[in-house]
Amino acid sequence: MPRSSIIPQQRLPIISVFALLSLCLGSSCEMRTGSCVGVQCPAKQYCVEGLCVPECTEGTSLCEGSCVNTLQHPLHCGQCNKACAPGETCLQGVCSAVCSGGTSRCDQSCVDLQSDRRHCGACRTSCPAGWVCNQGRCALSCQEGLKDCLSQCVDIQTSPKHCGGCVNPCRFGEICEKGLCKLSCPYDQQDCGGACVDITLAREHCGACGNACQDGYICKESKCVLSCPQGQDQCGGRCTDLQSDPLHCGRCNYPCGSGQSCVSGDCRVSCQEGLTNCSGACINLVTDRRHCGTCNNACPQGHVCSYGKCELSCPTPLTSCGGSCVDLRSNAQHCGECDKPCAAREVCSERSCAISCPSGQQDCGGGCVDLQKDRAHCGACHRLCSEGFICEQGQCRLSCQSGLTNCQETCVDLLRDRDHCGGCGTTCQAGEVCVDGHCTLSCQTGLTNCDGWCVDLQRDPLHCGACERLCDVSTPYCANGQCQFCRAGYTSCSGQCVSTSFDPQHCGTCGNVCASGAYCSNGVCTCGIGQICDDRCVDTQNDPQHCGTCGNICTSGVCTSGACQ
Repeated sequence: MPRSSIIPQQRLPIISVFALLSLCLGSSCEMRTGSCVGVQCPAKQYCVEGLCVPECTEGTSLCEGSCVNTLQHPLHCGQCNKACAPGETCLQGVCSAVCSGGTSRCDQSCVDLQSDRRHCGACRTSCPAGWVCNQGRCALSCQEGLKDCLSQCVDIQTSPKHCGGCVNPCRFGEICEKGLCKLSCPYDQQDCGGACVDITLAREHCGACGNACQDGYICKESKCVLSCPQGQDQCGGRCTDLQSDPLHCGRCNYPCGSGQSCVSGDCRVSCQEGLTNCSGACINLVTDRRHCGTCNNACPQGHVCSYGKCELSCPTPLTSCGGSCVDLRSNAQHCGECDKPCAAREVCSERSCAISCPSGQQDCGGGCVDLQKDRAHCGACHRLCSEGFICEQGQCRLSCQSGLTNCQETCVDLLRDRDHCGGCGTTCQAGEVCVDGHCTLSCQTGLTNCDGWCVDLQRDPLHCGACERLCDVSTPYCANGQCQFCRAGYTSCSGQCVSTSFDPQHCGTCGNVCASGAYCSNGVCTCGIGQICDDRCVDTQNDPQHCGTCGNICTSGVCTSGACQ
């Protein structure tokens, strides 16, 4: 094998032809003449022009007897003997200015990889919008007072998920205050073992903390009572009818949306009185052209819906005669009034039958007509305009009666039409109706629209008696539109809420205590057997002191079946 064949191909252009011919691997090297005699070069060196030079490894090139990396060497930058100027360094075979002060070169610029958002930690590693480069790593940029927790800016002084530090959640029922988790129960709940519970409903704490109801019982008004009656289900400690409850429609905790009611376990659009649900929209079947009298019964063009029936809409000065709009001023079959025809060879002119036509009118088969205005002879005799159209300047044009507007060649009432409410093309959403040109929530009878929600002003503590009228802590319940200390059906007696219909200590009114053995039923003290005598229930059938009636004393001391023996 020729000795020159062992030279790596990438270094051939650097070695002169003379050197190539005199190169000896493992042979003697004559220093003066360069011939391969006299001197033995060490292992892994060559004899080049009388000199022993090292063998260059991959990625380096032989320059002036030395193996150099031309991608980094400042004296041989890109090629042998191409030196960089003072203050420059060799990067990828190109002379570039030297970066100082802890900066690095990225895209011909000196940048700080510890803080540069476009080159964070490494060249061309950019941080997302809203993030900064901190110590060579992208981090979320949070404003003062907030902290980056799981790539979210949070206030660790108030965040219940990161209270006092990241990923330090508060327990259920606790709030975060000044970086510390604290239990905070609503006014109608009580702290039971570190949890806020309503002791009027909670089975585990019924009436008092730790007082658990036995199986098959629920807690109702702080008392353990049997489970829900047939047809009802328990949702959150309450018995409810899943077929009609809008808060639990079909299943627990499945509330219906605004403007809907629960019917047979399905949320449906709830239309107020006088409106009908047609495909999810509340419609007035009395006036709606698309649903006249019944859903989807659309009136033809040129007709309106009046009292649930489609009727021809004749513009002024036309009159409906036999289902057609006619001009009583010129129609020979209806001259002056419906069904009043002119005689043969007579014409109708200005509501009267006459022999000839006045100036500006023309005889079209027995009637004097104005071809510029007559619907039956618009522009020419017998050129009839379609129903709902009038003739203007000899052209048939859609004409809407007073109060209606032409929207896409249809006469509509912008004050009531759901598809054109207040303006053509303005459509109301499902559950809304058009009132005076404005889309308004349609609430069922008994409910009122308050900020887009249908509420009962008689019972809602957030809207008691009027929208936005909030009941405060001292009177938290709403009954009959008035804020009260007690919920509906209860009365405040000596600072306690009681049912005067069933409470034996306050039967019918506060302080009215039933006699011993009596119970309170619908506000009246009642005995199970007998009647009340001397403030106690007695059996007048057997009591010798009250035999048959109160105060009837049997001298024998024996009373049987209400009679002294």
